[in-house]
Amino acid sequence: MPLQRHLDGGSHIPPEDGTSIRFTMAAGDRMVTVNLPLSVMRSEFGESRLEPLADFETLREVIEATASQAYDAADEPGDRIDLAAASFKTEASRTYLQTKDD
Repeated sequence: MPLQRHLDGGSHIPPEDGTSIRFTMAAGDRMVTVNLPLSVMRSEFGESRLEPLADFETLREVIEATASQAYDAADEPGDRIDLAAASFKTEASRTYLQTKDD
């Protein structure tokens, strides 16, 4: 089941961590926390002059699509997805990025 944007799943940088962005998506009635390290976001999309959360919002559509693909690809999807650089290397992610560039 593809993940959907959860309207109350506000993105934030956990103060105890400070190195990642977390947000929530929905799989039906199930809430799934997605963790995206800032280092992965920067390596995949480049450095930005924006603050990390503002940068995330500009990239949110492709990040959410990638999280959904990672969830669907998991043998036993859980309540948390940790995105890594490899998550953005799938054929679907690359195709999505190319269509956004056109």
